[in-house]
Amino acid sequence: MRLVNTSNVSPAVLSQINFDLVIVASGYESRARYLAEQYAIEASSKLALQFLEHSNDAVRMENDIFFQSNGFSFTQISGNKAQVVGEILLSFLSSDFKNEINILVDYSSMSRVWYAEIIRILRDYSPTADCSVNVFFSYSFSEFIEPPDEMIFNRYVGPIPGFYSISVPSRPSALIIGLGYIESRAFGLAEYFDVDPILFLGESSTRQEFFDKVVANNRRLIDAVDVKNIYYFPVNNLVYTETLLNHLCRDLISKFRVVIAPCGPKPFTLLSLLTSLRLNDVDVWRISAGEHDVPVDKKANGEVNVFRTVFTNTLSS
Repeated sequence: MRLVNTSNVSPAVLSQINFDLVIVASGYESRARYLAEQYAIEASSKLALQFLEHSNDAVRMENDIFFQSNGFSFTQISGNKAQVVGEILLSFLSSDFKNEINILVDYSSMSRVWYAEIIRILRDYSPTADCSVNVFFSYSFSEFIEPPDEMIFNRYVGPIPGFYSISVPSRPSALIIGLGYIESRAFGLAEYFDVDPILFLGESSTRQEFFDKVVANNRRLIDAVDVKNIYYFPVNNLVYTETLLNHLCRDLISKFRVVIAPCGPKPFTLLSLLTSLRLNDVDVWRISAGEHDVPVDKKANGEVNVFRTVFTNTLSS
């Protein structure tokens, strides 16, 4: 299917839609259940993806209890594996055909490979009749919390399955990094590619502490990059940011192999995946500690961003 439209929508809209499917993550962050707690969301099917890792975490158990009491079914899966997520979504799409399907994905606490697989399945899905799938990606921002003091080593550094070219690169690389606040992740990536990267920093009037920490923990890299290669984007206006990223990639793609490495925040990862979807010849890389990541309870700060995407196989769309 083709991605034909994206838009920012108010979270209040979610209570006005009868969803065919809702997918959430039940992990070790309190914000995992914030959306379902705050909004009356109606759905024919509700699925909570449980992390295989840290299953005895206290917050994880609280999330499980909440989702179970609110009619969610469960599937347990490693945060580093995505195949099962794709199989579930494809089975749902194939089981009860409708011309228009509404899906809500709360990716606040999902691993990157999980929501990447959801997008990949939507791209590769080939219904036999005209069909549109409206997918609402919801993200609950967290309160500020200091990053872990201990050094976290990157266990996974490489392309996200389904979002990279399998051909041998014939052009030099252009590296776009969405900066996060975990120290050393972005710098190590720039060294790996041995290029001067293009940096994206998320700004928000209500998230100044995050911005300051991102700048502080990436100071060495920021100081080494030409100021014209540093882009600031509003984390609560994804349409603007998507347009900015899309235009930049289009300008680069004729001369470079474009690689986007979203180290943070998660909405930038979502936009990176959608940009790769639109342009085909853009790779998206993942940098993660995987199962060695330290569980941190991120509590919702009350802000929710909802990004509506429309996928269709209708040529006239």
